[in-house]
Amino acid sequence: MNSVMTFRETEKEVIIKAPWGNIAGLTWGQPSDPPVLLAPGRIEPCSAFRPLVHKLPQKFYYVAIDFPGNGFSDHFPKGLRFTTYDFIPTVLKVVEHFGWERFAYIGHSLGAAVGTMDGRIAKKRSLPGNPAKEREKETQI
Repeated sequence: MNSVMTFRETEKEVIIKAPWGNIAGLTWGQPSDPPVLLAPGRIEPCSAFRPLVHKLPQKFYYVAIDFPGNGFSDHFPKGLRFTTYDFIPTVLKVVEHFGWERFAYIGHSLGAAVGTMDGRIAKKRSLPGNPAKEREKETQI
């Protein structure tokens, strides 16, 4: 029996406590590798990143989250009227949970909007490089 796990086999569910409830997510890879936070749109769950993650370089630690009220994450409190800015604390709570000082960020739709709204996400904490670009280099001959 081979004791080495495949990248697909490293997938794990994660729950992160937040003041409004739980943030659900999935992880792939090893926590010691450079982190990449994956933030989906308003309709798709974090598992929608699964096909993409399997095509990206395996030398990163990928964390995909469900925003509040989506997938398996808890909703914001009932009656709260929220804007895109109100999702920024979700990202910061995930970053705090993992203790990241720097990370790459990949967002789709709402996730992209949230990522561009907070300078701490877009500039101060970003890792040099881009996992998708590295994949491009690996596939070019």
